[in-house]
Amino acid sequence: MSPFKFYKLPYLAQYLVVQLMTPAEVFYLTSLSVPIKNMTKRMRWCEQSPRVYFSHCFPFDSDEFYWKVSVGNKKMPVLAYQVISNEVEHPKQEEMKLYYKPSASPEFPFYYMCKSSDVDKFWEKVQKTLEELFQTNKIEVSGSLTEISKSITFADYRLECFRPEAKNLEKFLESLDGKKSPNSIVMRRIYGSLRENSRISKIDYVFLRDDGYCSSDFFGNFCGKNLFMVRLRGGNQAFVRLIKKWLDGERNYLESVIISHGSRFASEEVLKEFHWLPYSEERRAKVFIPSVESNFEIPPETYDHSDGVDIIRESDGLLASIKISGTEFTFFVWKNRFP
Repeated sequence: MSPFKFYKLPYLAQYLVVQLMTPAEVFYLTSLSVPIKNMTKRMRWCEQSPRVYFSHCFPFDSDEFYWKVSVGNKKMPVLAYQVISNEVEHPKQEEMKLYYKPSASPEFPFYYMCKSSDVDKFWEKVQKTLEELFQTNKIEVSGSLTEISKSITFADYRLECFRPEAKNLEKFLESLDGKKSPNSIVMRRIYGSLRENSRISKIDYVFLRDDGYCSSDFFGNFCGKNLFMVRLRGGNQAFVRLIKKWLDGERNYLESVIISHGSRFASEEVLKEFHWLPYSEERRAKVFIPSVESNFEIPPETYDHSDGVDIIRESDGLLASIKISGTEFTFFVWKNRFP
């Protein structure tokens, strides 16, 4: 049977055929044809402005690791690529054209090959195609910190680490000096302590989604902007320590702290350490508006502090509000009292 001559079809027929293809098939076509690439800009395979998921996986059929890319809430497969050593021979890639070979995986009909020395250039090309094809600027990256590409430029960049060592996270963040850093970091747990001058202070959001109870040391010494935690053990004294550091001017980056579950928190034990004021609508608004939108699903009612209390930093008059109820703790710094 002779090959199907797709390019001889009328434009409308081409459009309908491409729309029935999977994202993985379309990604492959866009790497071969500029007209097809332009055509796909008007199509949609998932929700508007979807998140791209970039994850480190087990090898297909060798000792070399590979990465896979999926998209949207359903995480539809788009491509997988394998990083091979510089010594391995494979066809030349002129202008970083994507070299691929058939795959045994039903999810990915092809997987792409890239020499270890070309990873950043390769990813730059892939990233541009993904942004254009799916009309998105959002990505979530998960995998070994030592293997993640340093050339990610998506505006909304979320990094997911399983259980990193603090020193390895510090090293990774330092390696991004002058490059795009993650907007947010998701960790299940972190081992060790971050430095006082940690680069994590430049990250908009840190989400600690622990499967046990996090050490209060991490919380009390947190030096970033926004912290969202699921569990914290023995939080009362850690709350006091963190708030005192903010009052002393040691946590000027801090904007918000949210703990959704934990051991029983005692508001009296925390508030007795401070001179606090009851909420007044003349002093601030009821609802806190974060300066940077979170890319986590935080319930809107979390930001309602009409039943919280206020403390004021004497050095500059900056106001913060505290709300403690059972197993929840929230702390917001109001750089704009009436947003």
